[in-house]
Amino acid sequence: MIKNLQAVNWKEQFDGKLVEDMWIYLKSELLKQIEEHVPHKVDRKPRKKDYISRATKKHMKERSKAWKRYRQFRSVKNYEEYKKIRNEVNDMVRSDEDAYRKRILSGFKNNPKRFYGHMRKPQTVKDVVTALKNEDEKLTATDQEPADELANCFQKIFTEEDSNGFLQVEEDTNSCWLDTRIDFSPEARMMKLEHLPMDKAPGPDGLHPLLLRSCAVAIAEPLSLIYDRSFAAGLVPSDWKIADIGPIFKKGAKDDPTNYRPVSLTSVPCKVMESLIKDSLKTFLDKKYLCSVVLLQCMCARC
Repeated sequence: MIKNLQAVNWKEQFDGKLVEDMWIYLKSELLKQIEEHVPHKVDRKPRKKDYISRATKKHMKERSKAWKRYRQFRSVKNYEEYKKIRNEVNDMVRSDEDAYRKRILSGFKNNPKRFYGHMRKPQTVKDVVTALKNEDEKLTATDQEPADELANCFQKIFTEEDSNGFLQVEEDTNSCWLDTRIDFSPEARMMKLEHLPMDKAPGPDGLHPLLLRSCAVAIAEPLSLIYDRSFAAGLVPSDWKIADIGPIFKKGAKDDPTNYRPVSLTSVPCKVMESLIKDSLKTFLDKKYLCSVVLLQCMCARC
């Protein structure tokens, strides 16, 4: 995939195109590489007790042979031999279970997502949204109705900031933040890509963080060109404005839409661009000590 992406002349392909067209071309190339080179996952039923070692399984076969031998020739010697192997197998199974538990517990450190994922596995009742109460206190009947109720609820609790209430700071030519200080170079972009968490979900564009991280060397250049053109034109691709919103149950009655909070999945490349802008602005504020000034003004205004 990296070899195929590096063979593309991105400057030539992006020449004269708008930001939307540049993004569509890059996205189509990545999706094509995914279709050709990423294998599809085959769903299968999880096998029980995968943690049992090969030595234990070998001893289990010997235990089965000893039991068949005893059933065929019922003697004290055969039964004692079966009991000996059976006890050894039980001890080995317990040792495998202890080692499996230790591996699981060590993997939970600094990884809460893995912990909660493991705790959800044994649950027989999954947290899914089935029926919700509408404004008439009636339960929804179809799958579309709960989605509409949650959308209306999330829209009501959304707060739109009033730009007139922002604090006004006196403009100083020596303390102005210049947009040109934002580093959209391929090197800065690649540093962000190489530190993407690989266990996060992709956005509506279908580009997984694992793909972006693995192919950081190849896609750093085209993304840098898109970021430069997007920031200069003040436009972003339409995919970056879309979010997949999922409801997460908090507490209380499960048929009440207000007891759910929204979680948005947005485009990962868009979040990387936001991160680059944030880093540049934070560096400027830290250098000019403006963070402390704005914080002090906010505290004084509240008092």
